[in-house]
Amino acid sequence: MSETATQSGMRRAFSKRLHEVVDRLAEAADISTIEKVLSMADPFSGMGVAMQRAATAEAAAIRDPLAAARLRGVDTRQRMIEDAGGLLRLSEAAERLGVTPQAVAGRRTRGTILAVPAANGEWLYPVCQFAEYDLVPGIDAFLRAFQEDVDPWTHLSVLLAESSRFGGKSALDLLKEGRKEDARTIAGTYGEQG
Repeated sequence: MSETATQSGMRRAFSKRLHEVVDRLAEAADISTIEKVLSMADPFSGMGVAMQRAATAEAAAIRDPLAAARLRGVDTRQRMIEDAGGLLRLSEAAERLGVTPQAVAGRRTRGTILAVPAANGEWLYPVCQFAEYDLVPGIDAFLRAFQEDVDPWTHLSVLLAESSRFGGKSALDLLKEGRKEDARTIAGTYGEQG
């Protein structure tokens, strides 16, 4: 199916606008930001780092009233990704587990493996949930303990967050210690008040 002239024009305008933002970021970036972005394997994460570091007057020039909040969100996700040991693509997760990509995608659909959506729509798999030859035991039960409307980024955040109830240990720490019920308790009580 071919694009209409209007769709093609919109695509060109979209591209031009994004190029203007990238040009502004490149002009505003200091050398340490440029080095950091160039060292990153994922260009989307690199863009996030560049935007976060440029969240000054230059970022305000984008004229987005929510720009500062979005940039803080990008920074938070980037820190979470680092705390999770990085993210694997579908084929890498399949190789790590010794199964087909379809089997991994099936696990994601069933909610027995943690995957987070990237900006481009690709599902990525946090490294922290992998043990030597499989997943950390109990990760599936931990994920199923959440209410259905909790998004995957929140799953990752709760998995990694320290719990005062369990002496500062995260749900991931508890799973690695074989304390599956305690980890499930953290997920199951997520969002409760009091």
